Amino acid sequence: MKQSRQLATFLRAEVGDGLRAVVDYTTDSELFQDSGTYELVYVRSEADIPKEQTELETVMDATGMESLGRTIRTQHGTHDTLNFVVKNFESVTEVFFFLDDRRGIAVSLEPSVFISKNPLMDECLGVLHG
Repeated sequence: MKQSRQLATFLRAEVGDGLRAVVDYTTDSELFQDSGTYELVYVRSEADIPKEQTELETVMDATGMESLGRTIRTQHGTHDTLNFVVKNFESVTEVFFFLDDRRGIAVSLEPSVFISKNPLMDECLGVLHG
């Protein structure tokens, strides 16, 4: 939990209101994050959201992280350890940091934050979309 709080503090300083939510989770499955415990570490508009939310559906509703329960963690081939997955949607960017086989931190960002901090991705999108 200390790591997720440190990450939330760092991201608030780096991207301000571009940070939507940080969720610390422990799953019951090594493949999908669809069951386990979830704790809201940070939610941008947290006035009406109690911190003790632990149900996946409630956390997903509170954070808008539609893919929280479906990130696949398996690897194929000879790649090293999977460290994180980025999902960039039109309306949100979700980043999943894997701390071990069953524990991780999910971060929800404004979509412009991830792209604007990574010029290579901006250039790739420019090539794809003219």
